[in-house]
Formats: sequence, C-alpha cells, structure tokens
Amino acid sequence: MKQNTVSEIARGLGCPVDNNLSRQELSEQAIAALHILQKVIRAASQSNPSFENLIIHPPFRDASLDGILPDGINQTMHAEQNIQKALAGDKECQYQELIAKLGLQEGKHVIVPIAGKYVPCAACSEVESEAKGPDGLFDPKSEKFVLHRSTQRIGMAFWDEVQHIAIEGLDADQGKALAKGIAIRDRFYENPEKLQASHREMVEDYSFDTDSASSEDDSIL
Repeated sequence: MKQNTVSEIARGLGCPVDNNLSRQELSEQAIAALHILQKVIRAASQSNPSFENLIIHPPFRDASLDGILPDGINQTMHAEQNIQKALAGDKECQYQELIAKLGLQEGKHVIVPIAGKYVPCAACSEVESEAKGPDGLFDPKSEKFVLHRSTQRIGMAFWDEVQHIAIEGLDADQGKALAKGIAIRDRFYENPEKLQASHREMVEDYSFDTDSASSEDDSIL
C-alpha cells in the first residue's frame, strides 16, 4: 500500500490543491497517516484494545433545545465538524507537535485528510468551504492546515436534523467566526442559490465518498 501511495502521489494523483509541500513531503504525510490507521487496526485486534490513536467524540447535544424541537427532528454534529472543532480549539499547539513529528519547517502545510464512508453533506461542505477562506482553519495562506477531500461531490441537506457546526474553524477571530456561522445558516434559509451545493448535480443519499458517479451504497456490501 505504501508503494502504491507514493507512486500515485508522484504522478500527482490524490494530491490536495493549494499546498506548499514537495511530492516527497506529501508522501511522508500520507505514509504517516497509514501508520496511524495500522496502529488503530492492530489495537482493535487485541483482547483489551486501548485505542490510543483513536478519538471518539460523544454525540453533541444542546440541552436548551430539549422540548422545543418538533417530533422526528434530531440534533447532531457530524464527524467532520467534531474534527474541525477539536483542531481549531488548539491549532497552534497541534500544528507545532505535528511539524515536529513530520520533520517539517515552520510554515509548511499539514494535510488534514477528512474523509468518511459517504460524501460530505450540504452543511459540512458549506462549512468546509468557509473554513478554507481568509483566516479560516484551512486557509492555505495561514501556512498551517490544508483540508483534503477525496471527492468534489456534495451530498444532501438533512431536513430532519438540527446540525451544529464547528464555528471555531471559520475564522481566527471568534466574533467574525460567529458572523460567518450565522451567514451559513441564513444561506440555507434565505439564499439557497448561494450555497456550494446549488446548481450541482444531485447526489443520492449516502453515496460513497468518491468522485465515482456510480458509488451508491449497496446492501450486499
């Protein structure tokens, strides 16, 4: 797998855009990520796994919404938002720790490969797009973190969910971050034509996180 990964990166496949890394540095980060996955899988096979390299975020719940939401409407924070919230909350310390482990110079990008089984939903895509903008967590000009997705496709907006988002990652200034979060909310309510998902090809519910158009979930898998 390592050889295939290095070979693909050398050919420019799967490389995140807007980064200041050499192909060698990209390969080293990819291999480091594979090592972490390997450690998690090995830990899972033990009789008493510790999962030191795995973080499980508890479901987010705003108690102030209890008794207010209509029947059938749930509240949630998707996994991507949990990752961004945790990273934004301590980004300088985590960045310094990561570049030390990876042997990178100050100002070199650390790639954050966010991917799951399914394509990002409309809300997560909107947040990620904003976080890649000026002063956001994934703003390439900040010379810290760069977001990498394995697909450019966008999934559905869940009508039956109140989705909490990682406001902390939208801007280094928390006042501006809150304003950007409110703007995202307002786009869904008032200006859907301005959403990232607007005028894009419809992606079926729970399509796999790939650019393949024939990646719908299959019950036989």
